[in-house]
Amino acid sequence: MAEQRAEDHQSGIDHEITVNGVNLHYLDWGGQGPVLLFLTGLGNTAYIYDDLAPRFTDRFRVLGLTRRGHGRSDTTETGYDTGTLTEDVRAFLDALGIERASFVGHSLAGDELTRFVTLYPERVDRLVYLDAAYDRSGMPDMMASLPVPLPEEGDQEWESWESAEAAVRRFYPAWTDAVARELRELCVVGEDGRIRSRMSGTVEKALMTGTVASAPDFGRIVVPALSFYAYPADFSQAWGELDPEDRAAVQRWTDEIFLPYTRENVERFRREVPLGRVVEMTESHHYCFLDRPEAVYEEMRDFLLASA
Repeated sequence: MAEQRAEDHQSGIDHEITVNGVNLHYLDWGGQGPVLLFLTGLGNTAYIYDDLAPRFTDRFRVLGLTRRGHGRSDTTETGYDTGTLTEDVRAFLDALGIERASFVGHSLAGDELTRFVTLYPERVDRLVYLDAAYDRSGMPDMMASLPVPLPEEGDQEWESWESAEAAVRRFYPAWTDAVARELRELCVVGEDGRIRSRMSGTVEKALMTGTVASAPDFGRIVVPALSFYAYPADFSQAWGELDPEDRAAVQRWTDEIFLPYTRENVERFRREVPLGRVVEMTESHHYCFLDRPEAVYEEMRDFLLASA
């Protein structure tokens, strides 16, 4: 086991590159060896991996890509479907002269991992899904069954960085240096001094539409794949303050609707992915790599180096 700790690492070096007519931001943490590319979940930038990714630079060249519509990457009117996002990844690798890589994806990025290996299996060494290998086609019905509607976020803005931090802390299981840097990437200071989210509600809805329509074919994953699944103990932090009755209703929904949905996806992955391996994390957060950083790191390292 490597003895480096996350707090010993420095942030990656910022770069920008134009592919498919879109300017994309990426981080390069350095390192030597095969390429390890980190892809982010909905609403995140490559900075979210700033505590985890550098820990692999002793054996890999480690990069992190920020997809279109996020952070410093261009916001476009269209192109938030899985097919286009996957082609952005391919074009990114082409532009850097990278023939093969291993991929790590959180949440929404699972769609891109599965589509990429379906289209370009010869360019993939290994895949790591961080609570990401889901078929989200049934998500609209599942979310419609929520007993308490989620609060409308809209295009967010705050009076100060302190108030922005206070508002977003509830979405993360830990507040690390990486998450603090991430907040600065996700927001911008307006001319009036207020802090605003870079991502519009329109882009977020387009991304959600894209993931619902993605229809991942897990049976096409023909390389070794490690898939983490997080079973949340409590979803209520997404609402903020809830009265006891609503909190109990949300817990029932979690137990009766969401957890069975997660288990169905776990069993499908096990059944359909011949070289797949599942790690189930009970009472864990969707950001499992922030919630259980050492456990996730050690599982990933063992898997990525298994045949090295």
